[in-house]
Amino acid sequence: MNGINKGNGDDEMNKWNRLLNALDLLFGFTDKKKSTFRKVGHTFDERTNEYVITIEYRVRRGGDGVVSNRSGGRLIDTILRTKHKKVK
Repeated sequence: MNGINKGNGDDEMNKWNRLLNALDLLFGFTDKKKSTFRKVGHTFDERTNEYVITIEYRVRRGGDGVVSNRSGGRLIDTILRTKHKKVK
């Protein structure tokens, strides 16, 4: 499933599945074959007194189409372009 799951029971697994589903909906990957995420970094920002966790999200899309790289690849640009959908 993903690199973060530590096998702490069904409830823990459901939380990771819900996060993965939310990421799929956020980025509009409803035609995906497989998606995963993993923690790639973890730091503490002493200036703001916040933990900063960096994740990597990967999607294998369905179909044979070629996916081209769009300009404005920053996460904030992607979020602003994406239609917001409610997660049930």
